[in-house]
Amino acid sequence: MKKSLLQITMIIPLALLLCFAISCQQQVEEGITEEEAKALWESSLEIWNEGNLAVVDELYDPNIIRHDCGLPEDIVGLDAFKNYVTLLRVSYPDFNVTLDELIVKGDKIVIRWTLTGTNTGPLQTHMGELPPTDQKMRVSGVEIVRLVNGKKAEQWIFYNQLDGYLQLGFTLTPPQPPGTLSPVRAIGSIKPPKLIKEIKPVYPEKAKEAEVEGEVILEATTDIYGRVQNVKVLKSIPLLDQAAVDAVRKWVYEPMIIDGKPRGVIFTVTLTFHLK
Repeated sequence: MKKSLLQITMIIPLALLLCFAISCQQQVEEGITEEEAKALWESSLEIWNEGNLAVVDELYDPNIIRHDCGLPEDIVGLDAFKNYVTLLRVSYPDFNVTLDELIVKGDKIVIRWTLTGTNTGPLQTHMGELPPTDQKMRVSGVEIVRLVNGKKAEQWIFYNQLDGYLQLGFTLTPPQPPGTLSPVRAIGSIKPPKLIKEIKPVYPEKAKEAEVEGEVILEATTDIYGRVQNVKVLKSIPLLDQAAVDAVRKWVYEPMIIDGKPRGVIFTVTLTFHLK
């Protein structure tokens, strides 16, 4: 009997301790509810889709850290985060992000989203600031958010950068093999290469409004694969130059073979802009 009572007195504290531990674990795992997470997401849209920076302090921890696969360095702190949002919306004034899926796990939220935007402002890249491409982009990605006291304290952002750049008009070019010869000029017996892929230039709205027409003459340089690597304006019409350059950069030519070896070629291209 004494042994049974001793066992019972030992079991009860252990049971209470176990229940307490389980209760604490459940509280930690619960973290934020799905409804609260969705409400947090909806509030965040004021920042991304409307540019309302006043909401940042309400939703983000003062020491927010944003790990973005598209940026060379992490964004740390509210000021840096606000500056990033400002630059992003300058590049894409119609920037818009929508929710595809949301999952809550403890103090973390996993979000699958789709963003769209038209690059009509200066484009911030690893290569520095580039002129706008006037191209539309649609990219899907995943974001993991860690919460502290109900605020976003850390973010991990993943998406296909290459897909976005290709939509903006950039091209992916294989590296030139070792020993590649320098490009030759199309002159005399060397004729310009045959065009096999042509992208029509987009007539700029400002040029249409000003009723600007005419010819833009460019100097293009292809690599050994026939892809345009460099473009230089020889005859300029300021309102039409960028549209011409953007189009020719996407052109692909038949590779040039000279004396049995592949060569890049330098030649001129004339684009005519005419209002109908």
